[in-house]
Amino acid sequence: MRGKFLVLDGPDGSGKSTVAAGIVERYKNENKELISVREPGGTKLGEALRHQLLNGDNPPTAKAETLLFAAARAQLVEEVIMPALNEGKDVLCDRFVLSSLAYQGVGRDLGVDSVANINAFATGGLYPDLTIYLRLDPKVGLSRRSKTGAFDRIEDEGTKFHLKVGNAYDEITKLYPEHNIITIDGALPKGEVMAKVFEAIEDL
Repeated sequence: MRGKFLVLDGPDGSGKSTVAAGIVERYKNENKELISVREPGGTKLGEALRHQLLNGDNPPTAKAETLLFAAARAQLVEEVIMPALNEGKDVLCDRFVLSSLAYQGVGRDLGVDSVANINAFATGGLYPDLTIYLRLDPKVGLSRRSKTGAFDRIEDEGTKFHLKVGNAYDEITKLYPEHNIITIDGALPKGEVMAKVFEAIEDL
């Protein structure tokens, strides 16, 4: 039986890393196998591209940024995600295509449809069995992130950019039902967020 493909998505600071850790711990406690990866990254090539995209000295243009994210995603899908799913293992991914639609399609003004087409090619048309969208006011998210350390290149884009991205997520989640999206309020207490997350996974 094919494994389940789970994705966490949402604006910076929405709690994805915390939720991911909770899901990993739940699987471990239940003696279930879970492959947990992040984007961009998860492969040798992906981690190299992650450094260039988020911390590189020579920032890419908007189009190049989109293509580099897609390249990292393509490598991750072919090298890690699909093999694991085909072996019956569940996969949890911190960010996936929705991030590119919001950040590059809207945030960078490249057009959601154009970015969706690029990523359909990159992923071979792979869609998550469940996308958990952690909805949060971008200002709150950036405030959370500022307490954890320095911003990366995209986090450092400024409030106007992140408000644009946050609004984009709300619209995109309505336009792309094939990503099987459920929305959870990321401003809720951690325990309530995790309870809703586990309920969604159990329903799946």
